[in-house]
Amino acid sequence: MTRASRYLFTLLFAAPFTSPPSSCAQSSNVPPTLKGNISTYVYSLEALEPNGTSDRQVFSYESIDLEALDLGTGGLSLRTYLRTLNNPADADNEGPSAKVYNLYLEYRKPSGNGLIRIGRQFLYSGVARGKMDGLRFDLTPSNGVTVTGFVGTQEPDGLSTKVDSWSSSHTWGGRVRVDRIPDTQIGWSFNQRSRHGEEEARLIGIDVMNHSIRPIELYGKFDYDHIAKRTSTLVFQASTRIGSKLSLSGEFARHHPQMRSNSILSVFRQEPYDQVRLRPFFRLTENYGLEGSYGIVRYDGDRTHRLSAGLNFGRGSAGFFYRSGYGGKTAGGYGNLYLIPHDDLEIRLAANYQKYRTVEETSPILESFVSSATIDYFRLEPLVLTLELQEARSPEFESDLRLFFRANYRFRVKK
Repeated sequence: MTRASRYLFTLLFAAPFTSPPSSCAQSSNVPPTLKGNISTYVYSLEALEPNGTSDRQVFSYESIDLEALDLGTGGLSLRTYLRTLNNPADADNEGPSAKVYNLYLEYRKPSGNGLIRIGRQFLYSGVARGKMDGLRFDLTPSNGVTVTGFVGTQEPDGLSTKVDSWSSSHTWGGRVRVDRIPDTQIGWSFNQRSRHGEEEARLIGIDVMNHSIRPIELYGKFDYDHIAKRTSTLVFQASTRIGSKLSLSGEFARHHPQMRSNSILSVFRQEPYDQVRLRPFFRLTENYGLEGSYGIVRYDGDRTHRLSAGLNFGRGSAGFFYRSGYGGKTAGGYGNLYLIPHDDLEIRLAANYQKYRTVEETSPILESFVSSATIDYFRLEPLVLTLELQEARSPEFESDLRLFFRANYRFRVKK
C-alpha cells in the first residue's frame, strides 16, 4: 500500500472513530456516525454483428459511497464517492483504474446559515458547473442574503486520483443570492476558468425565480461569456395549474454550448440553438395521468420538431414519440412496468421500439428495439442483489445482449 493510499484509508475509515480533542468533545454530545454504500458490479456483453462476428467482454467495477458525520463536533462531516474499474479485455489494461468523483470535508453551522467545504466537490452555483479540487464557502452576512465563494483547480482528465496544479488549471468565482423581495429570489454569479495558461471562460450571470402571481411560477436565467462576447445561456420558464387536474409548463431556451478544453467533444464545432417546449399533464385519477410534450429546436438554417405523449399509471407508463427535421425522422413507442410479486422482490420491465431514417429522404427506413428486465432481491438486507438483462437489436448489431449484476451493501455505524 502506497503512502497516499495509507493516508486515504486513514482519512476515510479511522478519522471518524478517533477520539476528538476535549474542546470539541465538550461542544457536542452527538457521537460520530459512519454510513454509506459499498457496491460491486459485474457487466457482461456479447454483440453479434450482421456479418456473423461477435464481440464478448466482461468487466467489473466497485464503488464506495461514504458519509462520516459529526466528527468531533456537530456539523463536521467527511463525504466521498470512489469507483474502480477493471476491464481485462482492454489491450492496455494495467489493472483496476480508480476514479474519485468527490472527496471533501465539510462543516455546516448548526444554525444552517453557513458552510465551508474543502476537497473534490461538484459545483452548481449560478454560472459555475463542474467538479473542482478546492475550497467553497457559503455565508449569510444578513437576513435574506447568501454569499457563495469558491477557488481551486479544475477536475483532472478522467477524474483520476491526482490533483492538477494551479498553473495547469484553475477556477474561481462566486454567487450572491437575495431573498428579500417577497416571493422572489435573485442571484448574481461569476466564474473564471483557465487551463494550460489560457483563459477558458469568464462567465457572468443572473437568475430570477418568482411565484408572486399564484399559481404561476416563473424562472429566468441569463449567462454571458465575456471572452467570446456572446450569450451563453438564455432561459425563460413558466408553469401553472389550471383547476385540480391540469398542469402546464412552457420553456424558451437559447444555448451556445461550451465544451471544456479537455473534453473529447471540444474537437467538434459547437453550434448555437434555440428551443421552445410546451408540456401539459392531465391527472385522470389518483394513479392515472396523461402527459405530453411538443418542442421545436431551431439551428442555423434548420429545425427539428419533437412530439411525445404517454399514459402514466400506478406501476408503469406507456407512450409514443415522433421527431422530424434536422437529423432525419424517428417514430416509435415505449413502455415500462414495475411489479412487486413479493415483499422481498421487485421486477422492472422496459421496452423501446422505433423506426427511423437519416437526413436523406431517399435513405432506407431502419428499425431498432431495446428491452430490459431487472430483478431486485431484498431478502438479505442490508445486502440488496440486482440482476438485469438487456437486449438491443439494430442495423449495427443483429443482437447486443448484456447481463448486469450488482451487490449493494448499505450500512450505518455509530461509535
